[in-house]
Amino acid sequence: MKKMILTLLMAIGLISLGAISLQATSLFLDTWGISYGHWDLDAKALGLDYVNYCVEDYVGPNGYVGPGYGGDDFDVEAVYYGLDDSYAYFAIVTGFRPEGWRDLLPGDIAMDFDGDEKFEYGIDVDNNGNLRYGNVSWENTSTLWGGVDHYEWRVSTSNSSVGITDFRYGDFSGRYAIEAKVKRDLLPNELGQYHIYWTMECGNDVGDLYGVAPVPEPSTLILMGSGLLGLGFLRRVRRWGKKG
Repeated sequence: MKKMILTLLMAIGLISLGAISLQATSLFLDTWGISYGHWDLDAKALGLDYVNYCVEDYVGPNGYVGPGYGGDDFDVEAVYYGLDDSYAYFAIVTGFRPEGWRDLLPGDIAMDFDGDEKFEYGIDVDNNGNLRYGNVSWENTSTLWGGVDHYEWRVSTSNSSVGITDFRYGDFSGRYAIEAKVKRDLLPNELGQYHIYWTMECGNDVGDLYGVAPVPEPSTLILMGSGLLGLGFLRRVRRWGKKG
């Protein structure tokens, strides 16, 4: 009898461990220490070259989320953008469910990297996070309850589509997070001025992140080049010395 009970307890324990291991975690936001109401982060502490974010965690009277209405289910909480040596990180935190609301669907992450306010890149939320680029055209929001009108919502066509390293749209800290990890060589000119934007089909709320990522200063590049030339010269001198 004791053996049966012990076996049963072990089985329950294994099932519990399995359940724990299957629980969803975010792609990177939880490792960044982000949670609902705790939005701040620091690039150096995370080992990133650069990070920027904006927070719009606000629902006003009668469910106003600005520019429209809808309450927490339509609220865009925060937008994040980070860089390290190899990857660019994009994240949207929102109350909008991945499956949408009634016949309204979540939008794609729009990206502009040359300051012309035309989104030349899109992360396709409906298609496993594929990166869309090359003559990208966008569908506009339908506008509901005072939301934004004629704003880019979802990529309709593009010349190219490529799978990215990691993508997730799932539960996060009582809300939902759209997260994408993209190889930097897929995003030419991502350093410098940028605009990252997300909304849902109805356009009830909007996440807008603007900024300028740091680029190496010309003097720094000159010093690096001089250093490399100097190393090359020293190697040649050593070779000549050996021959003599």
